[in-house]
Amino acid sequence: MNSINTKKMASLSVITALALIMFMVESFLPPLLIFAPGTKIGLANIFVFLALIIYGKKEAFIVLIIKCALGAVFSGNIFSLYYSLPAGVTSLLLAIVLFKFIYDKIGIITISVFCALLHNIIQIIMAALLAATPQILSYIPLASAAGIIAGIITGLSIYFIVKYLPSKLFIF
Repeated sequence: MNSINTKKMASLSVITALALIMFMVESFLPPLLIFAPGTKIGLANIFVFLALIIYGKKEAFIVLIIKCALGAVFSGNIFSLYYSLPAGVTSLLLAIVLFKFIYDKIGIITISVFCALLHNIIQIIMAALLAATPQILSYIPLASAAGIIAGIITGLSIYFIVKYLPSKLFIF
């Protein structure tokens, strides 16, 4: 029993480390859309999805929370937790619901697009609330365009990772 828990913990640690590495690498990249500052691909979210697919909800939330917390610390921007955590939690909740009820009809790429869209919209809403500036909401269409592109890129990445990993690893 301990070896299973130890293996699982080690595997989740590797997944979390990979998410953090991708988060940091992506922080050095230019915006996804030049005309939409701050937009990113969300490469770290690939590993949150993988934790969900391989291990389940609880483990995906653990990876997400650690990624957000340590990402904020490593980037030196603790304030980013106000944006990344609510957006990450809501998009992960959406992924869980979509995987449970309609995964077989829409697939990983479509789920990734929906989650990326929701993630960006929640971040914009949080920015508007925190800055008490509703005009920030006008940025939603640009962030949504970036979310669609990011969702396709991360969804394709997840699709190919899942395709080439042994199917016995997955719970969905």
